[in-house]
Amino acid sequence: MEQAKTFTLDGTEYDIETISESAKYLVAVLNDLGHKRAKAEVEVAQMNAAEEVFIEKLRQDLQPEEVKEGDVV
Repeated sequence: MEQAKTFTLDGTEYDIETISESAKYLVAVLNDLGHKRAKAEVEVAQMNAAEEVFIEKLRQDLQPEEVKEGDVV
């Protein structure tokens, strides 16, 4: 996968090839943080979905035996 040759900061477009090594490092760090944030957001969504499933299972387990969903009365 080819890396972007430019980036925009505060409305100004910069060419990666023309910035300092220090600035290139900072751009790489910021890109990495963006990827980590996106991954964390997916993981939070997965945890929220799993939590909903476990809460529903707990609700079902706490229902009195004679009225549990799916049971034949």
